[in-house]
Amino acid sequence: MAAIEKVRLEGRTLGDIFKENFLRRIADTGENIFPISVAFVREFEKEGKSHASLITFSHQNNDEVKNKILHVESEDPELLELFLKIIEREQNVTGSKSES
Repeated sequence: MAAIEKVRLEGRTLGDIFKENFLRRIADTGENIFPISVAFVREFEKEGKSHASLITFSHQNNDEVKNKILHVESEDPELLELFLKIIEREQNVTGSKSES
């Protein structure tokens, strides 16, 4: 069985990473609704067989949302590294770097 790779990001929320119009539209409703979990699947072929890798982003409680603590989990270390690079690049492009 594969081990799950896990990273805890501080200073980021899902809302910081996934800046899309739908998040603004949800906020515009006046309701207290925010993302707490998102998952992506990478499909690939290996040795002629179809495979899939899952990566999840989540806040485990309301305090983690308030304190900008984000958990990123995947059994695939390459997929985890890919998403961490994308997140880092996005933070550098937008100019909103996390406080360490």
